[in-house]
Amino acid sequence: MTAETANTPRPKLFYDWVPKWLGGLMFFFIFIPTMFLSGAYSSNAADIVGGLGILSEHIMMATFAAAIGLVIAGPYVLPVLQSFGARRIYIMGFTIMLALNIVCGYTESVIVLSMCSFAMGVA
Repeated sequence: MTAETANTPRPKLFYDWVPKWLGGLMFFFIFIPTMFLSGAYSSNAADIVGGLGILSEHIMMATFAAAIGLVIAGPYVLPVLQSFGARRIYIMGFTIMLALNIVCGYTESVIVLSMCSFAMGVA
């Protein structure tokens, strides 16, 4: 495995005909909303607890499940990225996260919420 230097070519995320300013703007509109994707937010846990009639510890478990998924997926990020390419990984990851967010939005089961949060951490 070689060290990455300044002259190492980076993978292209956009076609050559896409202007650089438009690519940067697309990154803003794609990646900023994904920072706020989660199965359960600790900031509105009181609303979730009141709406579902569950304990607040269940919501915290779902929040921690997402963090555990991030830690577990960490060692596998670079091999998967090298195998499939950045563009395909981004599209599949965003699609999976969209589907899991829809499931988390409509579920009333704590188990499903925790499992989807874990899967979102991995994705």
